[in-house]
Amino acid sequence: MQASTAGVSFKSLRTLEPTPGRRIDTIGARAPRLEGRQIDSDQQLMDASHRLRYQVYCVERGFLNPADYPDRRECDEFDPYSLHLGVTDAEGSLLATARLVKV
Repeated sequence: MQASTAGVSFKSLRTLEPTPGRRIDTIGARAPRLEGRQIDSDQQLMDASHRLRYQVYCVERGFLNPADYPDRRECDEFDPYSLHLGVTDAEGSLLATARLVKV
């Protein structure tokens, strides 16, 4: 799958495959319990967020140079001025993250 917007191309890098220890629900099955919340006060989730950002921005998409992040955590000067949000599964693992930069 490939989408394009404003001259930027986004290409799916891989298909959805089961991860050991997790299952992918089938269509029509009961949806898994997900929770969305602010994660700024949870250092464990913030660390997971920074690692996820590194994985997406540096490794998968190549937007940033991985060599600039030797600890494999993508953090920047906007983090102290941002509201960090996360979506966790029933076990509390971070599945998705977003941030709103306060201006």
